[in-house]
Amino acid sequence: KADDVIRRLVEKYTGGDEDVSVVTSDIEVARHARANGAEISLADLFLASALGDIGREAGDQPGGAHGIEWQDDELWFNVPVTKKIFRMNPETGDITGEIPIPGDRAHGLAFDDDGKIWMADTNRQVVFQLDPEDGRILDAIGVDGPEPHGMTIHNGVFYLCDAMSREVFTLERLPG
Repeated sequence: KADDVIRRLVEKYTGGDEDVSVVTSDIEVARHARANGAEISLADLFLASALGDIGREAGDQPGGAHGIEWQDDELWFNVPVTKKIFRMNPETGDITGEIPIPGDRAHGLAFDDDGKIWMADTNRQVVFQLDPEDGRILDAIGVDGPEPHGMTIHNGVFYLCDAMSREVFTLERLPG
């Protein structure tokens, strides 16, 4: 079994002069590897494993974690089929919170300087500002043109990308 091979390799090579990194879809293997001193890479499959059956409550629709962002030492990521953004403790893999999301095809996430979360909805071509405590919509920006997918914010400018057109574009908030 692959998990047993990973365990044996981690036990054999950690603690020496070599660095060991593990990418796995099995949270128990990840915890074992980390306990033995390996670095753990949090892959999309690992996030799906940490979520367990959360994605299945929406039916057997395909889809896993999409946008992902660090904030206050936690990983935030959305799972469109659940219509939620989740917070995860990266040390334990435990889900520490969740908020509902508007729209129907969430992708990119980013935090602004005020700690508010922004989420790109590809189908509606809107970038929503959400309250990270309860998911309330605080603001919204319509996107005319490419479909917003991946997203980050730098110096108040939104950088987005469109998977279909391969465009990278910016949105600048106009002073109110």
